Amino acid sequence: MATVPAVHAELLAYGRALPSRTMVLDCRDLEFIDSSGLHMLVDLEQRCDKRIELVNVRPPVRRVFELTGLTHVFGI
Repeated sequence: MATVPAVHAELLAYGRALPSRTMVLDCRDLEFIDSSGLHMLVDLEQRCDKRIELVNVRPPVRRVFELTGLTHVFGI
């Protein structure tokens, strides 16, 4: 929750500047995600008007996406 505002601002700027319609995020260092992080990703996808694909997602993090039904929203 504490890192969401800074990460959101950086990813929003990056996503808006990206010419591609898809933004790929490498999650290899992501060990935990909560509802704040999930909300940030959903908001980011909508505000950037990009498809977000998550790569190198660790099993515990992947499980959160599965439990929330967001695996179909983000290409994992």
